[in-house]
Amino acid sequence: MARNIDKIKELEYELGRWRKKAAKQQEQIRQLKSEAEDAWDALMDINHAADSVLCNVALKFGEQADGGYKISIPMPSVSDIMRDYEVSTGRDKEGESYVVFVKKKPLKN
Repeated sequence: MARNIDKIKELEYELGRWRKKAAKQQEQIRQLKSEAEDAWDALMDINHAADSVLCNVALKFGEQADGGYKISIPMPSVSDIMRDYEVSTGRDKEGESYVVFVKKKPLKN
């Protein structure tokens, strides 16, 4: 029959293992939270870039309405566009314009 002192030591050992595991998991949570924040910041950068491009499209090709500019563009299907077209982007030689080049992909047999 185990003595109480032995049982207490065993439980203290187990508690130490659980605390160590919990500390390790807390560190993993901190790391994952940091990575998630970095991913969110990158997503916001992409969102702002897309909004900037659409803003320039509306300013150049849109019509004046309600004190601003308005343009209606069909809702794109990302999967269809990526399947059917090659899209490349960059800046012109002078670095003053953003160039978008779209080319129909060859049909697959």
